[in-house]
Amino acid sequence: MTDASRVVLVDEVDRDGFTYRRLVARTPWIKPGDDLVPVIRESLGDELGSGGTVFVAEKVAIVSSDRLVPVSSVRVSRFAAFASRYVRPIGQDLAQSIPERMQFVIDRIGLPRVLLACAATAVTRPLKVKGAFYVIAGREARDLDGMHGEYADWLLPPLKPREGQELVDDLAGRLGVPVAIADVNDRGGHIRAVSPGGLSADHLLRALGDNPHGHKATSTPVGMVQLLR
Repeated sequence: MTDASRVVLVDEVDRDGFTYRRLVARTPWIKPGDDLVPVIRESLGDELGSGGTVFVAEKVAIVSSDRLVPVSSVRVSRFAAFASRYVRPIGQDLAQSIPERMQFVIDRIGLPRVLLACAATAVTRPLKVKGAFYVIAGREARDLDGMHGEYADWLLPPLKPREGQELVDDLAGRLGVPVAIADVNDRGGHIRAVSPGGLSADHLLRALGDNPHGHKATSTPVGMVQLLR
């Protein structure tokens, strides 16, 4: 049993023939520029020496590394305003139905690719095929966050592979344990990066597939996974 006062979940789950031990810890509210190392140490305590892989929610990694983009810097084009009207929200996430978010995606991946994604949506929607826009537009559209709640004035673009790897390597080097960045929610998830020596992305997704660290209201964006057997 952990003596870390902020740990709110300790359990074991069996997935596909493997057993994982999971810890999820509460943290203070993370602000731009905050150093995650002392936050993780305080939250997980002595469990850091138990041989697991620390995981950090991608949103927290984006915020702490100060990669937020102010919405005020986005200039919405007529096309973005028009196209956003035809995008369906993903659950409670308004996604690219917000013109500024649509424009940000255009700026990141280019208008031709967004036009192709829109065309694919127009063709497949009458056939009741969902998600064509995000399949073609990719992670820049699918995983873009922001413009709601505490981040109403900010966009949170997903980490690029190189950015994610640099972050986990830095955290792992200073903590002395493997670190991963996870983007997991109730619709599934992705492992953005894992430092050397950590559990594989497949193992981490298997262990975290039910989103044990919940949503922002729980303030539990860090945790640890151990492969028991």
